[in-house]
Amino acid sequence: MQKFFTKKSIIISVCALLGALMLMISGLSYYDAYHSAKVTSGVTLNSVMVGGKTEEEISQLLDVEIGKPKVVQVAVSDQEITLDLNSAGFSIDKDKTMENLRRAGKDNFFQALKARLFKTPVTATVVSDPEMFATVIDTLLTEKDLNAKKFDYTIENNVATIVIKTDVTSYDTNQLYTEILTTYPEISERYTMKQAPSAPPTVEEVKAEINVPVMDAKLEKVDGKNRVIPHQVGLSLDEDVLLSKLSAEETEFQVPLTVLKPKVYTDDLAEDAFPNRLATYTTRYNEGEVSRSANVKLAAKKVNGTVLNPGDIFSFNKVVGKRSYENGFKDAKIFLSDKVVDGTGGGICQVSSTIYPAVLYSDLKIVERRNHNFVVSYAKNGIDATVVYGSIDFKFQNSLQNPIRIKASAVNGNMTVEVWGTKENNNTVELTTKQLGSTARGVKYEYNEALEPGEEKVTQAGYDGVKVQAYRIVKDAAGTVIRTDNLGVSNYVPLTKIIETSDKGLVETGVPTVLNPEETPVPSDNPAVTPEPTSPVEIVSPSATPSATPAPEATPESTIAPTPVVTPENTTEPVATIAPENPSNEPDSTL
Repeated sequence: MQKFFTKKSIIISVCALLGALMLMISGLSYYDAYHSAKVTSGVTLNSVMVGGKTEEEISQLLDVEIGKPKVVQVAVSDQEITLDLNSAGFSIDKDKTMENLRRAGKDNFFQALKARLFKTPVTATVVSDPEMFATVIDTLLTEKDLNAKKFDYTIENNVATIVIKTDVTSYDTNQLYTEILTTYPEISERYTMKQAPSAPPTVEEVKAEINVPVMDAKLEKVDGKNRVIPHQVGLSLDEDVLLSKLSAEETEFQVPLTVLKPKVYTDDLAEDAFPNRLATYTTRYNEGEVSRSANVKLAAKKVNGTVLNPGDIFSFNKVVGKRSYENGFKDAKIFLSDKVVDGTGGGICQVSSTIYPAVLYSDLKIVERRNHNFVVSYAKNGIDATVVYGSIDFKFQNSLQNPIRIKASAVNGNMTVEVWGTKENNNTVELTTKQLGSTARGVKYEYNEALEPGEEKVTQAGYDGVKVQAYRIVKDAAGTVIRTDNLGVSNYVPLTKIIETSDKGLVETGVPTVLNPEETPVPSDNPAVTPEPTSPVEIVSPSATPSATPAPEATPESTIAPTPVVTPENTTEPVATIAPENPSNEPDSTL
């Protein structure tokens, strides 16, 4: 009997405890459902327990998850591309995810009780941009030469000639996008992109590649600074003609283009956006060098009209583009190693070397500049800027509070650059240089069997090497120095003098062959046959990046003093001209 009551007591106690536990759980669930500001206990977010946390704690967790790098590898054919999903349009909608967590288990008591007993999963709300994803994939495939275009086109005389490619291998972007979307943010480390059936381009694909929207130029204020939005001439394909050609499965055809002209051009904003000429600089070239002059004029044309808003960076190589025959550049004198040869684009360094001092006088920030490897006659030593497409650029930044516009022209042997903008102070700029040392040019003899014994011919006069320090000194209206910028040290190596001779002894040893024991010929230049000196090659040696470092206490040997001129705007901006001793046959660089 005693045992019975003991067992009965145990059962009653257990039932009581269970009842008390259920009552407690029910009470807590009731509190969760109707009174607690925290996420309901038992709620998970993508398998992570978040129940019982405050909204602030959940918000921080989501910020961490959203900010995590989500980089995956995608196998394409026999290559791999690295895809950053954060920059490809994938993310978590924080607000909607927070709202779903906030509501989980809050509708009634039974939902709260269920969440506590069995857990309630909540999946993060994913947002994605299929167009951005496709653009990123397209770019990555192009970088790997895996994204062959479905068509090629050329535009001439308002007509687009389109050639459809029939053997293009394409890849299924939609398949990859869907595969990632179904698992995001729980992503795999590696995906595979499958080939897609080859298909001709659609009307929309052709239009997206060729059409250009028309845009009016306008002046607007952003963050307290004036900004110019340049005009853009538009192009629009005849959609009906394009559709008929594609429907007929033609592989080569022409489609008319309509040129859409803006109502407001950038030049129309000149008085409002660019009221003052900040500086101008001129160098001279020999128009008799036809190919070189053509290159100078073409580069100047590409630079002319460039607008830079506050903070924008000008890149010479980006603006002028690749120096190639396709882009209109011609062969002119350049230096390859220590010889003058013909090379595509010779002469354009004169354009960059004219922009550089104009920019310095405008008191703009220099971002990247290198001196030539040899001195050039069209620029002051230390105040030149060489460029080589693909390796050496000239860059500067519009460090003013207002937009600027670059005007460049090459006319009648004068290469001129003007910087227009808004005069923000009455400061003046001086450019000074100091020669730190020099190295004499060497002499090299080359054999020419056509020359008479003792006859010599100078084919390259050469230049001495020099080392030059340059500064920009900025003064206020009262003439007080307010800043001195160290423009760096320019090292110019000597350029060898080359003499042709029929004396093999000179060629081999540098010592003339003894023709008579009592008489040894002494090599000498023949003024009658010595050509004008050629300018040095634009192959550079590293030089210091300009910085605002005070100049040492040394008197500059040379000051490039700008000559004020009276302009219609009555400005007193620096106007400088470099007149080279020998503006003809000046080589430019190549590597």
